[in-house]
Order: sequence, then structure tokens, then C-alpha cells
Amino acid sequence: MSNRLIVGAAAAALLLQVSISAFAATSPGHGLGLRRAGDHYTTVLNNDVRDCTMLDSEFRQAARGPHAAVSADAEALHQQGAKLCHGGAGEAGAVKEAQADRAEGAIPRLF
Repeated sequence: MSNRLIVGAAAAALLLQVSISAFAATSPGHGLGLRRAGDHYTTVLNNDVRDCTMLDSEFRQAARGPHAAVSADAEALHQQGAKLCHGGAGEAGAVKEAQADRAEGAIPRLF
């Protein structure tokens, strides 16, 4: 093989990589909307959803337990937590749900 052929092939491969990178950089959204399962953002969201669901379930179990009378404070905290969880603020919602569990007399498994 001649040196010209090898240099030409290397230059073509380099130009192909540069053009692909330039296309990716100028495409709409820059790939931000294409989140893959398992990336950090998705993992955090899934953890927040899991925490909200678990704490909501614990609150409902405590409300059906031997202390069936739910205090107004506990119910208000639960409502705020549920609103935050459904609004996309999972971490803040989980904190409110944990506070509601404590106000109900239950010990949350989280926090």
C-alpha cells in the first residue's frame, strides 16, 4: 500500500468524525431530550418517584391503623407532599410526606 492511500484514508476518517460531531452539535436539543434509561437524571427521577410512592403508602397505612384519626397537620403535610410529588418536585415532596408520616405517628422508612 502506498503512503498516499493510508494518509487519504486517515484524512477521510477524520473528516467523517468531524462532520458527525458538527451535525450533533447543531441538531435541535443537542441530544438533551434523548435521555437513556440508567443515566443519572433518569435514576434520580425514578428514586424520587419511588420515595414519594413509598411514603404515601406508609401514610395511608398509618391512617388506617389503630390511630385512625388523622390530624389536620398530618393531612395538610400529606396534601402538600402529594402536590409536590405530582408536580415534579419529588425530593421536596418526599420530605413533606415524611413529615406527614411523623405527624401521623408513623416512623417513615426513609429519612
